[in-house]
Amino acid sequence: MAAPRLERLVRRAFRAVPPVLGSRRSEDLGTPGLPDGIGVEDLSVIDPPHTGNAIANLSHERLSNWKPGTSRIRFRAADGSWMSAIFKNADYDSEIVPGTRDLPIPLGEPEFNVLGRDNPGALVVYLPRVYFARCIRAGVHYQYLLEDLGSHWYRPMTRGDIYSAARHVPTLHKALDLALADEESRFPRYDSVYSRNLRAYCKANLDKLVAQSPRLQETGLWDQLGQLFEVHAGAEPDPSDLELRLIHGDLNNANVHLKRWGRHNMKAVDWEWAGLGPAHIDFASLTKGAPAEVRQRVVAEYSSINTQISPSMHVKTYQWCLLQDAIRDAGYVAAQALESTRGTRVDPIAYVASALNRALQASHLLSD
Repeated sequence: MAAPRLERLVRRAFRAVPPVLGSRRSEDLGTPGLPDGIGVEDLSVIDPPHTGNAIANLSHERLSNWKPGTSRIRFRAADGSWMSAIFKNADYDSEIVPGTRDLPIPLGEPEFNVLGRDNPGALVVYLPRVYFARCIRAGVHYQYLLEDLGSHWYRPMTRGDIYSAARHVPTLHKALDLALADEESRFPRYDSVYSRNLRAYCKANLDKLVAQSPRLQETGLWDQLGQLFEVHAGAEPDPSDLELRLIHGDLNNANVHLKRWGRHNMKAVDWEWAGLGPAHIDFASLTKGAPAEVRQRVVAEYSSINTQISPSMHVKTYQWCLLQDAIRDAGYVAAQALESTRGTRVDPIAYVASALNRALQASHLLSD
C-alpha cells in the first residue's frame, strides 16, 4: 500500500477516536462553547466534508501563559468524528499585552506576513495548515485558525530532540528566503539599533520589577545586571561580519513540533518574532537550556556548512545571541509581570530569575 494512502487511512481511523488527556474524554475537557472572536460558522473551513453545518459538543481550553487569545477548540463534526483546531486571537494592544509597550519591534505584523500568505511556497512544509488568517487591526490585532499539531500527527519537541531539530534550521531559513525574499522590508531587523533599544527596554522593566520584588532582590542577580548589559554591548559582533536573513526569531522548544513517525519533519508555530537577523538567533533559542556538548555540536555543524565567517566567529556570535535571548526573555516577562492582571501558569519572578541566570552563563562564555 502506498504510504500516502496508508496515512489517509490512519488519519480516518483517528478521527473516530476522541482525543484523550489522561482518562478524560474530549467532551469533558475545557470550557463549553467557543472562545471570544470566533463563531461556529468559522469552523466549516477546517474540513467541509466532515464538519458541514452540524457541529456539537464544542469546548475550548486556553493554551497561552500570557496572551489571552490562544485556545484549542474541540468539537464533534457532522459525521460523528472528533476534531480540534487552534484559534489564535492575537491582540498585541499594550493594554492587553503589557510587554509590547516600548518593545523595540512590533509583534503582530511579522506573524501575519508569514501566516497570512495565500501561497506560502517552500515554507508550507514548516507551517501548520492555516484555515484562515485575518487582520482585525493593522499592526496590532490578528486572528488565525490553525491545524492542531498536538492532536495526533506531531508532538512538541523535547530536550532530547534538540540536535535533530537543529538540523532542520538551515533548510527552514532557505524556505523563508524562497517564500518571502521580495517582502524582507516588511519584517523588523535584529541589528545594532534593535540591540541598543532592547537593552534600554529590558533595563527599565527589570529596574521596576526588582524594586517591587523582594524575591528577586534576595537572589543577588540585580547586582550583576550592569555587567550583563556591558558585555552585551561590548561583545556585539561587527555588523559587517554578519548576514542578516529571515529567521523565526523565537524557535524555542514550545514553538517546535516534530512528526511522531515516518519522516522526522518539523513544524514551527508562533511567528511573532520573525525578522531579519543572524541565523544564530534561532540556534540560540532552540538550544537554550541544552547541555554544553549539544550546543557545541550544533554550532560546529552549522559552521561547517556556512563558511562565510570563521568557526570562532560562529561560536562568538552564537554565544552573544544566547545572551541576547536571555536578556530579552527576562525583560519581556518582567514587563508582563509588572502590569498584567491575567493569571498565568508560570511564576514570572522565577522565570525572570532563570532567564537572568542564563544571561550570566552566556556572559561568562563571552568573557572567557
